[in-house]
Amino acid sequence: MALLLPTLGAISMLQTIPNFRDLGGMPAVGGSRMLRPGVLHRSASPSNASLEDAHSVLQTIGVRTVLDLRGEKDATKDHGPRHLMPSTTYLPLLTSDMMRSALLGRARTLGKRGFAKLVLCSLAKKVSPSRRLRTWFAGEVDLRLAKLLDTVSLYDLYRLIVDQRQKELKQAAEMCASGEALPMLVHCTHGKDRTGVLVALLLYACEVPESVIVADYALSESWGTSVEGKWHVRQALPERVRHHVDQKVLDQWCEAPEEVLTGLFDALREEYGSVEAYLDSIGVDVAMRSRLRETLTVPASA
Repeated sequence: MALLLPTLGAISMLQTIPNFRDLGGMPAVGGSRMLRPGVLHRSASPSNASLEDAHSVLQTIGVRTVLDLRGEKDATKDHGPRHLMPSTTYLPLLTSDMMRSALLGRARTLGKRGFAKLVLCSLAKKVSPSRRLRTWFAGEVDLRLAKLLDTVSLYDLYRLIVDQRQKELKQAAEMCASGEALPMLVHCTHGKDRTGVLVALLLYACEVPESVIVADYALSESWGTSVEGKWHVRQALPERVRHHVDQKVLDQWCEAPEEVLTGLFDALREEYGSVEAYLDSIGVDVAMRSRLRETLTVPASA
């Protein structure tokens, strides 16, 4: 996998932006083309970037758009000076409402009694005349749902994204295909899950070999499983539940096993016939994929 890039000198200086890398140099379109260096970058949250590193991103590397795949409210949980915030566009791919709905679905399948209690707490939260009681019931709902987090795998999270965030995935692809948002830095908290799914689909649209896409995804495990990476994923949880979630559950979420992404690709092939057919179904059709290759790739000999 070609990851030695003309901008590598500048990128190696970004000590305060974890999991940062330029995707340029990857082989595409049967090896006749490659990802254009300096155009598509990925990282973990850059909220703690120093002023010098933020300047390098915007001026030296020339990033025009910082695409945060979280909601603006979730992004405020980050610590640091957030020097890149003025250049940030928010496009949430996984929300707390999505997670809550998924966990309610799990509760429904795992036991009628537990699900009934959740429904009663949810209803009481909405209709109680007392603000104090509404707050208490909301906390009860979150705590009960938090106990189900060990039933949710990384694969489950990725399926939520591809099944429920098709409009947003298409919007991100359009931003790249138009070229107006490029160069772009894509990130979430770890730069692994929401970022991993979006980047994987963009690379697939550019006909980057699946083995290269999966290998790039796996590079994010080093940061994700670090002490700091684990701390960040816990901080991303709602404050009232973060201390009630087993660390073993979060440790699994911090990993980047290759089989999770290959499993996602296999599931899309089984359901849609091919990954390209899935892309067609969300509007990233043949014409848009052609435009993506025009904006994101160059001849391999360039």
